[in-house]
Amino acid sequence: MRNDDGVAQRLARDADTYAERAGLTTVRCGLIGSRCTDIHLVPVPVDNGYHQDPRPIDLKYELYLSVDSGRDCPVVELDDCMVLHPSQPHHGIGRPFQWTIFHSDTDKPTVNDLVKSFPGADRLGGPVHGSYLVVKTDEDGVVCDVRQHDVSNIREIILQCFLGRESHLDQTVNTTPKLGDD
Repeated sequence: MRNDDGVAQRLARDADTYAERAGLTTVRCGLIGSRCTDIHLVPVPVDNGYHQDPRPIDLKYELYLSVDSGRDCPVVELDDCMVLHPSQPHHGIGRPFQWTIFHSDTDKPTVNDLVKSFPGADRLGGPVHGSYLVVKTDEDGVVCDVRQHDVSNIREIILQCFLGRESHLDQTVNTTPKLGDD
């Protein structure tokens, strides 16, 4: 799915409509579409039955990302499409939050120029592919809304994931390389 700004806005409207018709709650997440020019704060519906204390895996992230589980497999391998990131901010000011990054998984990788435009992205070696949905959680792992003031943290987190600075990403060999693939 090639998410440009227009598609991101349409997907956000569709997600709101879907949630309203199904009686679902939503949480705001950061969408970094493969063809977007900015990070979009989009509503993501919480799956039915998980309204109280929802976790990132309880969100309908597939409304924004192509996540292929295979033709004969109804189950999505979460290790192939998500990365957990530790508390942020690190500077000790304000309440730390955990972050989960879901990424698209398609056969035809789409270059993501938005990530390459982030401050410090000149340290990235090659192209960045795919779209990303960034979910914020509190210290208990419950999802909470991403706000406009979180956008700079999202940029930093995405770059850290690609640069492999966090030791927990080095331990998840199967997950780290997939973050850069579409």
